[in-house]
Amino acid sequence: MRLDPLYFEEIRSGRKRIEIRLNDFKRQKIRIGDKIKFLDRSNEKNSLNVEVVGKNIFPDLISLFDFYALGEFGNVWNCSEEAVNAVTYYSKSDIEKYGLLALEVHL
Repeated sequence: MRLDPLYFEEIRSGRKRIEIRLNDFKRQKIRIGDKIKFLDRSNEKNSLNVEVVGKNIFPDLISLFDFYALGEFGNVWNCSEEAVNAVTYYSKSDIEKYGLLALEVHL
């Protein structure tokens, strides 16, 4: 899976422990204990291997950010409203169709 450089560095540092993905058919196959390789989108020679240690599915961003402490996502957002507005990768219709997957990862 590819990550923007900021989020890649947050996972590498151990500050970001939750990765958000659309819960589409491909990601529905992810299980606790699976290994995931993250690639730095700006330089795909940089990679991280993580283990999925937990996962939860949410119908929307608000419920996702209400469930987890904001610090679990690294030091990138100051409040949950800012976080909701920052996650623009997925369309509203895709989120309504599939939901969101919060992957709890460990280096």
